[in-house]
Amino acid sequence: MLEVSPMYLSYEGMESTLDFIRNGHKRSLRLKSTWDDLNMLSFNSLLVKEISCLTSIGEEELSLSSKDTYIKGGYVEKTIRYHSPFKYQPKSKNEGLVEDQKEVLLEILQKLSKKKINYILIEAPVTKKFYNQYDRSDFEAFMKEKPYVNFNQIMNLNDSLNFYDSHHMNVTGVKVFNDLVLSKIQVLID
Repeated sequence: MLEVSPMYLSYEGMESTLDFIRNGHKRSLRLKSTWDDLNMLSFNSLLVKEISCLTSIGEEELSLSSKDTYIKGGYVEKTIRYHSPFKYQPKSKNEGLVEDQKEVLLEILQKLSKKKINYILIEAPVTKKFYNQYDRSDFEAFMKEKPYVNFNQIMNLNDSLNFYDSHHMNVTGVKVFNDLVLSKIQVLID
């Protein structure tokens, strides 16, 4: 199962590179990623990471709200919170899909197919305002003929009750979503 979204395919992916450089444990991989990217933000992140490794500055523990619980492995369990849709102002997102992102996704899918690994592409629910801010025509055309399920179209989650912000479900939303995802996966297995 791979999560897909026009949001992911509309950006160059710089955030994940910077996160990897800043948090990666293997120095050789950080250096390679920075060199391959050839971007000033990457070099700045590498510099911050290297200084941090030398001086221990910036190596403090993850700061959590007293209402959140860190689960070993990188997951933060949040206590129930509710989204206030009137506070969220959607932005116009009509940039279209980035060709490099589409190519990488297609390469991943080809490798899975070549190894005869079944997969399903899912689009996880987001609030209606967030969902509608993207021009979906390029994305829908790209997803055509692929094993793709858009949970925004088959679930009717409440923007206020099932989300804690515009694109993250709270505990109540996740419970409903997980049950439906598991049933879709069970159909693939059978």
